[in-house]
Amino acid sequence: MPNCGDRSLVLVDSHIHLAEEVYRDDLDDLLQEAKRDNIACMVVPATDTASWDRVLDISKKHQELLPALGLQPHDAKEYTPELIDRLQALCPHLAAIGEIGLDFHYDLSPRPIQIDNFRAHLDLAKRSGLPVIMHCREAEDEFLRAIRDIGIHHGGVVHCCTCEWSYAEQFLELGLYIGVTGMVTFPKLKTVHTIAERCPLSRLLVETDGPYLAPVPFRGKRNRPAYVRYTAQAIAALRHAELTEVCQATTANAARLFGPAQCPSLNL
Repeated sequence: MPNCGDRSLVLVDSHIHLAEEVYRDDLDDLLQEAKRDNIACMVVPATDTASWDRVLDISKKHQELLPALGLQPHDAKEYTPELIDRLQALCPHLAAIGEIGLDFHYDLSPRPIQIDNFRAHLDLAKRSGLPVIMHCREAEDEFLRAIRDIGIHHGGVVHCCTCEWSYAEQFLELGLYIGVTGMVTFPKLKTVHTIAERCPLSRLLVETDGPYLAPVPFRGKRNRPAYVRYTAQAIAALRHAELTEVCQATTANAARLFGPAQCPSLNL
C-alpha cells in the first residue's frame, strides 16, 4: 500500500458489514488498522432485524462508523408494516436507510414481498429525510420502476453495482451514486471494469462489502476496511487517473451523500 499519511489519500468505505460475527473478536484492531491507512469513515448497513442492535451499538462506541438500518431482499420475508414503524423510530440515529433492494438471482424471499419491502423502505426514506443504500441483482427493471414511482428524495447509492452499463446509466440519470467493490480487481468481471471506467467520478463511491468480496491479492479471505484502498487503486488504474483524484472524489461524494456532520474526521 502507498504511504497513507497524505490527507489527499483519505478514503471512506461506503459499505461494510462490521456488525457480523466474523468481526466481533478483532473489531478494535481492524478499526485501528483502518485509521492508520487513512480510512476516515465506514458506513455499516444492517441486512436483517437481528443485526440492528449490533449496528447501533458499535456505531455509538466508534464515531467513525456510520449506522444504516434496513431489511435487505434476502430477508424481506421478515417485512411487516409494523417493522417499518419500528425503523422509523430509529431514523434519528441513522446515516441512511439500508441495505434494501431487490435480488431476483437467489430469490431467498418471494419476489412480491421483496417489492413490497423495498417500496416501503423507499417511502420511509422519503419521509425521514435519509439517503438509501440499495442492492440490485438481476432485478433492474422492477428496481427502476419502484424508484421512479416513489423517488429518491435524499440521495442514494446502488452498492456493489455489477449490472450492464445501460442500467448503470439509468441509475445515474436518476441522480444515484454507484458503489464499486473489490470485484473491480477481478480480471474477468468486465461489467464492473466498465462501470469503474465510465461512471463520472462525481457519482462514484468505493466500498469493501466486507466480510465478502476481498480484492486481489486477498480474494477468498475475509475482507477488512483497509482493503478499500485496493479498490481505489484499481479504479485509478482503469481510468488512467491519479490515485489522489479517485480518493478525493469518492471521499467528497460520501460526505455529500451521508452528510459531513455524520463523520467529523473527514474535515471537508
